[in-house]
Amino acid sequence: MIKQYLRPKSLDEALAFKAKYGDDAVYIAGGARLNAAPTQNEREVAVSLSALDLKGCEKTTRGWEIGALTTLQTLVDHPELPEGLREAAALVYSRNVRNQCTLGGEIAAGLPHCLIVPALLAMDARIEITEGFGNVKVQSVAEYQNGLITKIIVPAEVYACFNQKVSKSAADLPIVNASFVVHRSHEGVESYAVALSGSSLPVSMIPVETSVSAFLTNDISRQDLEKAVSNAVSCDSDFRASAEYKQEVSGVLVASMVEAYKVKGQ
Repeated sequence: MIKQYLRPKSLDEALAFKAKYGDDAVYIAGGARLNAAPTQNEREVAVSLSALDLKGCEKTTRGWEIGALTTLQTLVDHPELPEGLREAAALVYSRNVRNQCTLGGEIAAGLPHCLIVPALLAMDARIEITEGFGNVKVQSVAEYQNGLITKIIVPAEVYACFNQKVSKSAADLPIVNASFVVHRSHEGVESYAVALSGSSLPVSMIPVETSVSAFLTNDISRQDLEKAVSNAVSCDSDFRASAEYKQEVSGVLVASMVEAYKVKGQ
């Protein structure tokens, strides 16, 4: 339960507050995850980031650089961002929640059912973190809990991104959430990445690039691709679905996205 609310006016002041109160303090942006079950915060000191200049989207030579306090709704509404990133943000059903959730907060929360992190993982997005950690991969953020995310960088090589989820209702946590990303170099060389998450499925990359490539070149069937993805997924049963169901659905979702890219003409 939060008993003390601090509102620093600068990044240095925010870091100083966190250093002072240590594990008793937590950074808070929109508060969508810290104030709601099942991720409600138990710490007593909240260090608000609302006054910090960590918002906005800018295209640079590195790709798209997005401030950590940029809301998911801002991503959805931004016409120039990669379409797949906007679609991933829109998977969060409620517009009210999207207006409250920040991109940095979604990453920092580290939830197994996060809807946008799989897309960022598959995009090979990087994160800038304070406290000397510098530039790290999205999946590495759990190792830097004392640092503060300031920026997310989506590489310029992202050519296409597809997202799909299965849930019991539009507003429910996803049983399985999948993202498929195509990276294309300046020379036209393509590489592929798949990431998954779910209600009890850790957000993770799935090593199926060889199978994806084989399907796109008609060397294997869609059924073979589905099987390869299902075999690569590690998950647990929970009250929403069995592990076997999640594995099967993962294969179907990924194969559907890869097929959509294939039909689109690559």
